[in-house]
Amino acid sequence: MSEYDFDDQLDVADVGSNVSGAVSSTARGLRTAARGTKKAVKAGKKAVKAGGKAAKSAGKVIGQIVIKIISALSAITLPVLAIVIVCVLVIFMIFGAASSNNNNSSSNANNFTPRLTEPESTNRFYYSNDNIFYASGYGMPNCTAYAYGRAYELLGTKPDLCSGNAEDWYDYNKSHHYYAYGHTARLGAIAVWSHPGGGHVAVVEKIEDGQITFSNSAYGRSDLNFYLTTVSESDENANDNDSWTLLGYIYVYTESDAVVNTLPSTVDVDGVAAKIYMYFTTHGLNVAATCGILGNIQQECGFNDYYYFAEYVADAAGASGNSGGIAMWYGDNNARFRRDCPNWKTSVDAQIEYLYQTLIKDGQGSPSDKYYYYCTGCWSKLKSVPNTREGAAEAARIFRDYYERPAAGYEGPREEYAQSFWDKFH
Repeated sequence: MSEYDFDDQLDVADVGSNVSGAVSSTARGLRTAARGTKKAVKAGKKAVKAGGKAAKSAGKVIGQIVIKIISALSAITLPVLAIVIVCVLVIFMIFGAASSNNNNSSSNANNFTPRLTEPESTNRFYYSNDNIFYASGYGMPNCTAYAYGRAYELLGTKPDLCSGNAEDWYDYNKSHHYYAYGHTARLGAIAVWSHPGGGHVAVVEKIEDGQITFSNSAYGRSDLNFYLTTVSESDENANDNDSWTLLGYIYVYTESDAVVNTLPSTVDVDGVAAKIYMYFTTHGLNVAATCGILGNIQQECGFNDYYYFAEYVADAAGASGNSGGIAMWYGDNNARFRRDCPNWKTSVDAQIEYLYQTLIKDGQGSPSDKYYYYCTGCWSKLKSVPNTREGAAEAARIFRDYYERPAAGYEGPREEYAQSFWDKFH
């Protein structure tokens, strides 16, 4: 039994004890009620008080309502009325406590819904031109078409996955930094194997009792358009076939992982900051690293929409006519920004994508290459920061020193800005 289950049973026991006390008090109220209306009202009030303690704040509200009802109807001489009201109160207490306990359990449950049955032929994620494999004539039965469709289904948006052979998927994702990856099975992850014939991909649907259940499809096998396989977690290759080698897992689905793919509902920040947060926490960075980037952009442009699309503006050091965009790209960097992000003047989303592409290129290549930016080591260093408040400050320093490289005296409070974003987002 897990610790969480044990705590639940303790909660239930406490509720049962409280309800038992309330019922006992109610019984005394019922006996008293038989002696007359006034005594019944008094006993009912006592029972309401006991019930209020058992159901805490909810019971108090209900108890107050019942007291008012009893007082209003005190002219009625039938003690049965008081008996009925008190019984209704006890029922509310019992169901209210059970509901509270159930709500606590569901809030800790994983919302992942496994696919254990074949998708219908009308499901657009698998059987429409939205699926790049279906559109190119390589739809199901096909493991890549299925895994692409399943990822699309989980994310709700088109996934950034390889369009080639299955065994190429892991290295493709690793080199492009689209999703987190590793060698531990997680719900919703895409498992990638190499084996003669192009490899195989499948999706993790269940992890229970030391067993992993995958959903699959097999190329050219109409009898295996969709099927499930279950293997032991201790199986190094997660497959019974010795000729298969597990390359790793692509964590496209991140609800319960460290990577965040939703904006916290309590956050009230500038729309562009929210866009950047959403983009980078779904493209390989943790919250702290993303806040480090946000702290720098706060210093560079203050999230002032005038600077996003202006032809050229003065930078922080006063060099007029040389800077622009969300990161205030300057000089030659600005020229490459305008070259490689042609719709920069109308789309913040395009600018965010450009920022990402220059980061993952990590300073490799030459200035003539698309997305070239001299920031060697910045991306890898950002990916290594701890997901803590201090990690946000560290990320701000990394982005400042390896990407922005401001003039001396114009560094600004980037670390403080980053930690302020951490406080908002975390």
